[in-house]
Amino acid sequence: MKLKMILPMICTLCLVTGCESSGKVHDKAYLRSAVIDGDSFTMTFFEDDQKPLKVAADGLLQARNEAGLILGKEIFTGYTELVILENADSRAVMESLLKDWKVSPNCMTVSGKGDFSDADPEKLEGEIRLAIKQGKVPECDIITVLSQLLTEKTAYTAYLTQEGCQSTATLR
Repeated sequence: MKLKMILPMICTLCLVTGCESSGKVHDKAYLRSAVIDGDSFTMTFFEDDQKPLKVAADGLLQARNEAGLILGKEIFTGYTELVILENADSRAVMESLLKDWKVSPNCMTVSGKGDFSDADPEKLEGEIRLAIKQGKVPECDIITVLSQLLTEKTAYTAYLTQEGCQSTATLR
């Protein structure tokens, strides 16, 4: 009697082992943040041992593909937390981030200037969230910023330097 109850449970467990057992989780590099400066893309990943990766490309899709070739892994962009725009067409980049990279609606999109390759993305994100909470800068998730750009042709977001979140920036 007990065998009849245990056998189906064992079979079910074998069938629902998920992608961890197939290795698919480890075959991907998970993008944490990106700095977009014209045709230069600096990407930081969640893996602690992975240094920031800089690639030159004509667009977001090509940048992701180039990074994937360099790392030997597929780049997963769905968990991207922060995108810093330097010299980029804000509206086109944000539309492509949502459409092509499929970033999370919570992904913060800010304006910035400087070399962020040595900066800790977690610290930068924390500084931005604190500045938002203190009312120093407006909400800067990608949905809010892109909505403003589409409706008002101007959007306000955080301005980030190597020293941290300094002030508000205007995107057009």
